[in-house]
Amino acid sequence: MATDADAGSTTPDTPSCAALGEGAFADLSGSGFGPLAFAAPATGLGRALAVVLDEQQVNADDHVSAWVATTGKYLPGYPHHMEDLQFLTGPSIADVGGTPLPEIVEGSAGYFLHAYDASGAEPTGWPKFTGGWHVANAAIGDVDGDGLSEVVTLTREGNLYIWDTSAPVGSQEWPKKRHDLRNTGNYHTPQGQTGSTVHNGPPSAMRARLSLPAGTNNDRLRLRAILALAAGSDGIDPHADGLSVSLDSGAYDLPASGFTPRRSGWRYRDPTGQGSSPHGITKAILKRQRDGTFKVSVSGRDLDLSRYDGTDDRTIVIGLETGNDHGTANAPFRRAGHNLRTP
Repeated sequence: MATDADAGSTTPDTPSCAALGEGAFADLSGSGFGPLAFAAPATGLGRALAVVLDEQQVNADDHVSAWVATTGKYLPGYPHHMEDLQFLTGPSIADVGGTPLPEIVEGSAGYFLHAYDASGAEPTGWPKFTGGWHVANAAIGDVDGDGLSEVVTLTREGNLYIWDTSAPVGSQEWPKKRHDLRNTGNYHTPQGQTGSTVHNGPPSAMRARLSLPAGTNNDRLRLRAILALAAGSDGIDPHADGLSVSLDSGAYDLPASGFTPRRSGWRYRDPTGQGSSPHGITKAILKRQRDGTFKVSVSGRDLDLSRYDGTDDRTIVIGLETGNDHGTANAPFRRAGHNLRTP
């Protein structure tokens, strides 16, 4: 990676190199098709010498740097001045200015939390002053459910800060330490929701049938529904997160490895039914509709649904969950002989 500063850099202390802390990847163009950038804490040569020499290094400076990942060249305006060390921390990258260009959000021992875009500019209202040493990566997401992102950070003194932003919540570039809810540090891993963590609207157009013949482990399930994602969801990917289908408190978990991506969604096919836990789910299809909802179809056989045996009508809570998107609906079933079906 380059070490000589770009002509628009704000620091006099060069050359610069990556230093303490951790990095983050992002497309800083805001287009979704721009070159991938790598941002990380950095330090100038004078700052590095100041650690080991007694004499004062006049131009000693700490930096946050951003490079084009494929070429190793600095982005315009980088490395960028930081007030002090970014010890044990690293950047989070998300839109916090509402432009919607992503910003590199980074704090340091210098008490300020900065937000720099690809050119090194900060949005109105930034930086944020905390009066304490930042010892954790900032986290960006919808804390209060208003559909806008908040920025959360912690200082060594034990103070927690949350700031509102004007940026709509949604899929962000690198919204927390190690990128995603699984802490993979992998840019391509689905983040999980960065906004509201629960789908608050029930699945609609529910059609279901439970075939309950006499005997054990020979029941069948057919389910059809429309699933709409909650505001703030960053989308679903059963190929990465799997799918859980629940009837009241009993759930069938379908592994991510069983899903095959298709042009308009995903398909799970297992004629043996042995892949789900518990066994029995043989097919699941999630098809994306033009309005952004998903048509969901699930089938299973040789199930144990004996808890629904009887003669009375029933109301069953049906749930669908993948990643951090979760929807439930109370579905009324009518008894038809041994079987149950929605009206």
